[in-house]
Amino acid sequence: MIDFVLSYLPLLNLIILNCGLALSQYVVLRAGVFSVATAGLASIGAYTAGLLILRAGVPALVAVFGGALTGMIAALILSVPLARLRGVFQAIATVAMVQIILSIALYADDITGGANGLNGIPRLVGTPALLLFIAVCIYALWGLGRGRVGAAFDTIRQDETVAVSLGISVQY
Repeated sequence: MIDFVLSYLPLLNLIILNCGLALSQYVVLRAGVFSVATAGLASIGAYTAGLLILRAGVPALVAVFGGALTGMIAALILSVPLARLRGVFQAIATVAMVQIILSIALYADDITGGANGLNGIPRLVGTPALLLFIAVCIYALWGLGRGRVGAAFDTIRQDETVAVSLGISVQY
């Protein structure tokens, strides 16, 4: 039985990581913004961290923070033009942005490894740490939803005009 569980552990880790990406999408959807840019921004951060580890020899923890910083900077740059769009137009623009990032990841073989990706990235955490991370994220999102920020997200999602009249800033 142990061999069976150990043989499917990489699949379980992948499922847990995808749960983390789904939770990041939940935050955006909670505010009523239909955007799929989180997947593209996560890939920018992941490729940055992987390249820093493999090509620059940066320690893994520093590379993870560097990847997060790169994803955040890309999000700030992309949020300026996308903030003016609403509804379907914003969704189409974010899908286009994700497709551009996907094309770069697939066809920039020298940088990203192409369709094979980056190989040899060391494993930093195991399954228990990933499960703990997901549990902490779920608890944080639950607390966020029950607080003032969650109420503001709900108000913005339902009607931006009412949110502005209640003093909630809807500016990005």
